[in-house]
Amino acid sequence: MFGRVKWMQAALVTLIAVPMLSGLIGCGATPERMGRYDIVITPAVAGATPIEVDLVGVSNDQKAVWDSLNVDQYFLPSSQRRQGEIKKTMVFTPGSGPQTLSKTDPIWTQWLGENARKNDRGTGARFVYLIAAMGRGDTTTALDTRKVAIPLSNKFWNNGQQIEVALTDAGLRVMSAQKPQKN
Repeated sequence: MFGRVKWMQAALVTLIAVPMLSGLIGCGATPERMGRYDIVITPAVAGATPIEVDLVGVSNDQKAVWDSLNVDQYFLPSSQRRQGEIKKTMVFTPGSGPQTLSKTDPIWTQWLGENARKNDRGTGARFVYLIAAMGRGDTTTALDTRKVAIPLSNKFWNNGQQIEVALTDAGLRVMSAQKPQKN
């Protein structure tokens, strides 16, 4: 009887300890981290009017709001959404060249929530949304090519990588290839 109790205790410890240790050790996976990137926007538009592009850091909590964002309403002068955002605005005039949001720009600290900064969008950005004030897009907000979300996770990009975005008559398009995803 005494030997059976010891055996059961050892089995119980094994059943509890092995899964805990394997969870602590992990499978060699790299933890997800949000990175800073050079985001380069290159204009290739035929229009004669200036185009504003806002870059906005967005948390997971606010992603659905931004996915359903109406671009026309966002750029209205009375838009409280636009006025209240921590954003970078780039203005592309006819004939202008590429513009870059540098990975060293101080706005990354605000977006990523570093230094324990908390904001109304959660603990930090997981995406940078680019929103272009140009023409009228598809009013189905999910299909509006005047906005695009760039994930900031190191699962998609190498830290410090340059991300190329084309600004065309058809809207915004990320040109840089993401890392291959592991299954």
